[in-house]
Amino acid sequence: MHICTDGLDSGAQICGPKIVHTGMCVVVNSKAPFGQVDVCGLAEATFSRNFCISGDSGGPVYQQGRHGRVYAVGTIDASTQGEHNCFINQLSTVLSTMNARLITS
Repeated sequence: MHICTDGLDSGAQICGPKIVHTGMCVVVNSKAPFGQVDVCGLAEATFSRNFCISGDSGGPVYQQGRHGRVYAVGTIDASTQGEHNCFINQLSTVLSTMNARLITS
């Protein structure tokens, strides 16, 4: 699945990254007092260049559909420094875990 992201610090909408793995656990460096934290249930996306950086966390991840439709995929959760990977908190996983649904209108 090809996605689009829009992070605050990277400063641009970027379309073209591809989700390559789902259900991943990643060790994330967090600010004090937490230090390193294991985060599970993430999707990994990759691209030909850096597309999400530290400070983009929480930014939207979506897929552009036909006729101007936009589909929510999740939010940026983490990235790998010096590599072209981004880890995404998938909306479908969050909704399933919380037994919730997304109302859009």
